[in-house]
Amino acid sequence: MDEKTKELARKFMADMSKDYVSRAKFPVKLPDSPERTMAILLGWYGTAVNNRNANFVIDENTENKVERVVKWMHESQRRGLLLCGTLGNGKTTMLRALKYMFSSRAVYMEAQQVYDYFKKNQSLPPVDPNEVLLLDDLGVEPSSYNDFGEIRYPLTEFLMNRYRLNATTVIATNYTFDQLGETYGDRIQDRMREMFAMITYTEPSYRK
Repeated sequence: MDEKTKELARKFMADMSKDYVSRAKFPVKLPDSPERTMAILLGWYGTAVNNRNANFVIDENTENKVERVVKWMHESQRRGLLLCGTLGNGKTTMLRALKYMFSSRAVYMEAQQVYDYFKKNQSLPPVDPNEVLLLDDLGVEPSSYNDFGEIRYPLTEFLMNRYRLNATTVIATNYTFDQLGETYGDRIQDRMREMFAMITYTEPSYRK
């Protein structure tokens, strides 16, 4: 390919980019420094723990969880965050902390809610692509259902829609990344690999 063709391609790309609607990663401006973001998110994380009448302790594991989320918020180019891990190690608490932090600009939903809404209405739940979606317990819902001979995949369609819209999404799941691929298929797993940064929680359950 000669330089003239490459230059023409760059010109077309620049022209087409003018029509592209840019979407901010977050609907509100983050604090100016990661340190301040960490202090705020850690405070909301503790609030989420205290609201369950549990004893909040700022231990090394908790600091590490919050620090990794803040690093994604400030440094990662990926619009999504996938929190994987076993039961009881703080994934839902992190979603609640993010909900407090983003307030009305974030939507918290459980995967089962998405499935039930889709099956009842034959459409995706109305979530604004400019809002942060906090999706909890991915994997507890059935992955598909039979709609008069047509197999529908509610969560796959929902996540593909978020992917197409380049919308910020945070997911908590007890599944590993490989298990998500086995459940929802290679296509959505491939999109998730592009869209999501991943944090794996390996700490023991706080509920013991």
